Amino acid sequence: MRKILITITLAVSAITGAYAQNAFEKGTNMLGAYVGLGSRYSFNTIGTGYSSSATPWLGVTFDNGTFGLPDPKMTISIGGMIGFQHASQSWQTSYYDQNSLSIVNATDSWSYNFITLGPRGAFHYTWEKAEVYGGLMIGYSIVSSKFSSTYANAGTQTASAASGVGYGLFAGGRYLFTKGFGVYGELGYGTSYLNIGLCFKL
Repeated sequence: MRKILITITLAVSAITGAYAQNAFEKGTNMLGAYVGLGSRYSFNTIGTGYSSSATPWLGVTFDNGTFGLPDPKMTISIGGMIGFQHASQSWQTSYYDQNSLSIVNATDSWSYNFITLGPRGAFHYTWEKAEVYGGLMIGYSIVSSKFSSTYANAGTQTASAASGVGYGLFAGGRYLFTKGFGVYGELGYGTSYLNIGLCFKL
């Protein structure tokens, strides 16, 4: 009987100790997969027969609890992110055709692929199952574009969107349903204005 009580006590202590860890602390590796709503890229909507569409941002974030602070609830992380979005726009226009010496109506369109990736750092304040954080990201945006037209002799055009270095501020929070799985959300100016997704404590 005494052995059974000791075994139960040790098991309860182990379980209690495992769940007593903070949601994020020094040494924690947190992986996130998100869907982004709202984009910092915008398109002109003025024109005849104009239309545009865009997928939500899809991305992955990673945060490592790199530096612990005197207060065990506070941690500084270093990590990174990568995100992708596809967008397109089209409009009605007219060309003067040199062969037929007439006006030809056509539909012109652009398609874009946006990829943003880079490192980020954040300050975290955590509890047992939840945390809040805020930080800065410095990233590089890769923009590729393609022009097309229903008029065969439309030629080529140069897109206004271009690749380059940028930065973003963000603030967010996570809630863990288990020791290794939860949900998170972030507000900020980076790829999208609101990111929501799933997180995995590795």
